[in-house]
Amino acid sequence: MLRIRLSRGGRVHLPMYNIVVIEQSFKRDGKFVEKIGYYQPTLKNTDPFRLNLNAEAFKKWVNVGAQPSEKVVKLASQLGIVEKKEVSNRPKKSTPKKKAQERAKEKASKTLVEG
Repeated sequence: MLRIRLSRGGRVHLPMYNIVVIEQSFKRDGKFVEKIGYYQPTLKNTDPFRLNLNAEAFKKWVNVGAQPSEKVVKLASQLGIVEKKEVSNRPKKSTPKKKAQERAKEKASKTLVEG
């Protein structure tokens, strides 16, 4: 099964990712079928070289049956290639515990009294 995912490049503390079509069982940075774009997260959001994705190649591979990863879908939605996907729900484990919720309520009530 083919996947469209990120393949890491760059150097230590300066990542650069290639957006590639790759067999699902292959290693992250292994042999790929086609490179269809790149993503440089260290650049500013306004920089035109931060994200580049060939829309035609992306749509072609999706029509063939390649499945994009969540991050690739998010990046493609920033460029307007696909519709924005809803963020999956956070697990209950990550919600604040009882004491933290009580402290947050106390802090909120103090700001209401002062303000």
